[in-house]
Amino acid sequence: MALDRRIGQPRRLHGSRCLCQFDPWKTILFGFTWALFHHLLGGIRHIIWDTGHGFAYPQREWLAQATLIGGIVLTVGVWGIAYLVS
Repeated sequence: MALDRRIGQPRRLHGSRCLCQFDPWKTILFGFTWALFHHLLGGIRHIIWDTGHGFAYPQREWLAQATLIGGIVLTVGVWGIAYLVS
């Protein structure tokens, strides 16, 4: 009963709202989404290498950077679309 009285007070409820708005699972899922896209693009990079292309110095560096940046862009894009739809 004491808990019911404490929750009913607006001052005390504000702290609970701030605590509940942070969702650590979304952070974990965001990281998992980035890892998924990063590995997908890394697989595409390896397919390009299997064809015998992209081994020269500037191409190899460009592919590595494109994998990293592409994973970030795709992750932010998917999460942005998810928030717009929901």
